[in-house]
Amino acid sequence: MGRFLSTFVKTAALFLLLFGALLVFAYYQTPTKNTFSNFLNLPFTGFAIPYLVFIASWAIAYGKHIVFPNKQYVLVIGVMIGALGIATMSLGEIAIDSTPTEWKEVLVNFASLYAFGLIGAAMQLYFLVIVLRYLPFNFFR
Repeated sequence: MGRFLSTFVKTAALFLLLFGALLVFAYYQTPTKNTFSNFLNLPFTGFAIPYLVFIASWAIAYGKHIVFPNKQYVLVIGVMIGALGIATMSLGEIAIDSTPTEWKEVLVNFASLYAFGLIGAAMQLYFLVIVLRYLPFNFFR
């Protein structure tokens, strides 16, 4: 498990650097900064980039150190954490007030977002693991 976590941290750092460089490149390629702020949508991007980094790093670490479909619990843990990422991304769309009725609605919405997030994270993580596993030239083995 130590090698798995080590690979996960290394690939996560690499993907964060890659996305950071991509954002800097996009910033300097947009003609006006107003266009860039509309393009970036920071409340969404602030959660989307860590989510994408997590899913890609988890899939690479799993594909490198665990033979698919062994140790499914590692993938299930990744799916649950990924679902929290999707639910948190989507939660920014829900306004929270102090009335109990709206809190109940927020909790119901969060539960439905988490349920659909489980499906989305599972599809993305399993797809990435299978694609990385069956590439004709596997870089991660």
